[in-house]
Amino acid sequence: MAFWEREYLPGPILLANKSNAEAIRNLIDLTQKGKPMSDAEKVALANTTRGGVKAMAIAGTIVNNKDDKKGHGDSYQIYRDYAVHGPTSRFPDTSAIRINSHGDAAGETLSHLDWYRAYINDVHDRKRKPGLTNIERNLKKALNDDPTLTELATMVLYTEAVTYPYIRAIRGPGTEQLNVLDLGLLHEKVKRHCRAIIDGCELIIGPEVVVGTAVLNGKDWKNPLAIDTINRLRCEGGLSHLEKSVVAFFEGALETWIRFTEEFAPGGVIDKANAEERQKAWMPSTNDTNEGALGAYRVHIRNKPSTTLHQYNSYAVWERNGVEDFTDTMLNEEDDVYIIKRAREIDESGMEKKRKEEIRQHEVQIVEDRRAANAAKMKKNEEMMAGLKDLVLLTSQMLSQFKKMTIKDIDLQLDAFTKVHGDKTIPLKSNRGRKDDKWKLLQAAISRFESGETSSNTIAEPKEISESTTRTWEDNEAELEEEMEFDQGQHDI
Repeated sequence: MAFWEREYLPGPILLANKSNAEAIRNLIDLTQKGKPMSDAEKVALANTTRGGVKAMAIAGTIVNNKDDKKGHGDSYQIYRDYAVHGPTSRFPDTSAIRINSHGDAAGETLSHLDWYRAYINDVHDRKRKPGLTNIERNLKKALNDDPTLTELATMVLYTEAVTYPYIRAIRGPGTEQLNVLDLGLLHEKVKRHCRAIIDGCELIIGPEVVVGTAVLNGKDWKNPLAIDTINRLRCEGGLSHLEKSVVAFFEGALETWIRFTEEFAPGGVIDKANAEERQKAWMPSTNDTNEGALGAYRVHIRNKPSTTLHQYNSYAVWERNGVEDFTDTMLNEEDDVYIIKRAREIDESGMEKKRKEEIRQHEVQIVEDRRAANAAKMKKNEEMMAGLKDLVLLTSQMLSQFKKMTIKDIDLQLDAFTKVHGDKTIPLKSNRGRKDDKWKLLQAAISRFESGETSSNTIAEPKEISESTTRTWEDNEAELEEEMEFDQGQHDI
């Protein structure tokens, strides 16, 4: 984040939380240019963050919230599974403090950037009232903001070049008995690799990169799709400051590696200890011990993402309740054959696939229905607005002739002053009170209109107002409100 300011470059777009969003919008409003910031705007700006890490935290909150009652949850997961024609792992858990959770999220997002952009648009249209919440709007802005994407690309490149190979070295196959005190040489290798990239970031940036020199362990990219997206965005003219961003990131990472590995420094206690002394002081290379059912489920799904929930539940019960001892004691070979046959029947029934397909079809249908309904409402609204524009407004001289107007006729006049002529002081229909109150509101609205206080001061030529003139558009408005009430009823059902 310091890099953008240091280089005098426009940084990532602001991603304000709901409480600060309005103040930030006012702050960046071009019509307010040159106006000093208020105290509230200063506080809002100070409390607003931005960038790749913030964007991935937002994405995780939306599509993989730690509270399963919040966010998109299974709806997102089913969309995602069918997008790639098969089961996928959940979006990285950015709500937990886990190694590289945000780097994993950046890789997932860039690998399928176009899909995530389309998904957030579907979310917009799927709602009964199309729109995005503040946090969803922030994610959409981030996915289309070049500086933010530059930070995501930087996170991916560091993750691919350093983090993944380092994790493989300390927690990959055969590392169960690895002693953390033996990691000094690995740490030195990491720091040398960071220095090499700082001196020449072309080692990891560009379509002609040699993976053997780009990645710490000399192996292939773990997520080549993300690397392909980075190269594509650069070819399209994006990520223009990626090289400088990568250098800044690796400089900061190197400083942190040096600070975190001080005890492994050459000539230190660990470095001077012999093999026997290190073995006596043996410690695991990670603190990966998982506790609790949720932790065990996370690990299982990470290793076997195609496992269905009913399969995992059966497995967990088997392990936790000691079912194996029971079956060894109480069941015979014929029982075993029956159980295996029954399990296969359940798996082959495809009930999990059918359940997800039903959910997906329902979500798709909602999107289509909402789009059609909203198109119809927009058309009706346009017709109603056209009618309000043609409506003859009462003047102060005409008021005495129409004292017996119905409540609906008065509301229609007030709507014309509000929606067509911009009188923002008139309250909503539900807050206008009784007939006498509405009549007073109409008198005040006419007075403001004739004095030029509202946006338009052109009064139509007085002419006779027939009942049919006022009723036609009143009926249209009533019909629109009736349809909205029906939609709400359907939603409640």
